[in-house]
Amino acid sequence: MSKAPEPEEIQAVSDEYMRKAGSTIGGNRRLSICRALGQIYVNTDDEELKLKLRYASTLARYFIYKLMEYDREWADTLCPRFRDYDKVMRKEKEKV
Repeated sequence: MSKAPEPEEIQAVSDEYMRKAGSTIGGNRRLSICRALGQIYVNTDDEELKLKLRYASTLARYFIYKLMEYDREWADTLCPRFRDYDKVMRKEKEKV
């Protein structure tokens, strides 16, 4: 992972990035915020919602980049592997 860009260097994620994020799912891949938003993105036809999802994904992507600069392990903890997703969600349901 490269260094997080400065705010003036941030570019919005593309439609192609969102489609790829929503379709690249495998047990070892991490379920990042961007990937979760991408899954919603590929399943909607609402263009306004797609723009909002791209915006949220852009922000999430750069927040994670910045966090990884400071603490890679903590950033990885925030993005569980797909194979661990059910365990993470079950744990959350029990707390509620």
